[in-house]
Amino acid sequence: MAPTAAITKASNVLPSYYRFLLMNVESLFAFGGVIMVLVAPGHYVTALTRESVASIDSATDFVYTQLGGGWMVIVFIEAVIMRLVDDIKVWKLLCMAILLSDALYTHSMAQAVGGW
Repeated sequence: MAPTAAITKASNVLPSYYRFLLMNVESLFAFGGVIMVLVAPGHYVTALTRESVASIDSATDFVYTQLGGGWMVIVFIEAVIMRLVDDIKVWKLLCMAILLSDALYTHSMAQAVGGW
């Protein structure tokens, strides 16, 4: 068997306010975003662009469902997995995945308002 490395607990390393924000506040806001893109995609698009969107073409509904699905993965990571796994190495990997997703999301918002 391979030697096991000592596990550094995230709860011992990360400040409690950071863990609270990530596992509670951020996951609630992300879940609110999931609900918004699934229930009211028109409001979502209007809130994020400079254009007034009168209606959403039903042929594009799948895009909002995909977006909601991606965000739901983040909600699950923050609200469930990070509560169950107290290993700082795993936390760093999960936070990197969320950061990569957020970077692309931020770029898409710049595209929505006409560029950087």
